[in-house]
Formats: sequence, structure tokens, C-alpha cells
Amino acid sequence: IYASVYYLAKEPWIMQHQKRIFPWMVAIMIGYALAWLLWGHDLFGFLCSLGILFLFYKKEQTRAYFSWMFFVVVYLELLGTYFGCWQWPDTWFGAFSWMPSGNPPSGISLFYFAFDLGCLWLYKQRNPREWKRVKRS
Repeated sequence: IYASVYYLAKEPWIMQHQKRIFPWMVAIMIGYALAWLLWGHDLFGFLCSLGILFLFYKKEQTRAYFSWMFFVVVYLELLGTYFGCWQWPDTWFGAFSWMPSGNPPSGISLFYFAFDLGCLWLYKQRNPREWKRVKRS
């Protein structure tokens, strides 16, 4: 998933038009999260989506990658839950009854992002020389 989104975000046409595409992607993302909140009572997913928006505006250089990652994860999660490959609990990880969640939560890609950023951080900590070489190229 991560590699395919990386290459998708680096496609010349997408890179050339990302500034025009991104606002539409954000609008669709917000609409998707709102729809799940209103009709699926997905408060957990909606709050995760707000976290994603915060990341977009905090880490501008990663917008293209993470905006495309959001849609790939949505597609994957919808297919996986539709075909019964997995199921999400109707509350926040089944632990907090006061936080309803959709199946799948609309903003679950936030956890994919956190995993990705965590792996990158760990790599940078364990391999500082290699990371400097990667940054130069």
C-alpha cells in the first residue's frame, strides 16, 4: 500500500496538478467523513479525519502522499468490510462506549499514517548516516 501510493503521488501528471487536485480531495474527504458521521454515527472516524486535516496543514510537504493514501485506505477498508474480511467494532476499538465508530471508521487512515511516520522515525533514529544519504539524493 505504502509503495503504491508513493509511486502514485510521484506520477508526473499528479505532481503537476496536485495544487489543483488537493482542495477537491480535502472537500471529498470532509464530505465522506460527514456522511459517515451523520448516517453511520461514526464520531471516531470523524475525529480521526480532523486529525488528518491537521496533519495536512502541519506537514505541507507530505500532503500529496497522505491525501492519496487516505483514498487508497478508504477503498481498501470499504472492500475489506463489505466482503467480510474484517469488521470494526461499533465503538472506539470496542473499548469506549461513549465513542461510536463506523465499520470502517471514515478516518482510519490516520492510523496507517501514524504507522508510516513511526517507521520512518525509527529508521531515521537507527540509521542516521543512511538517512542523510537518502535526503541528499
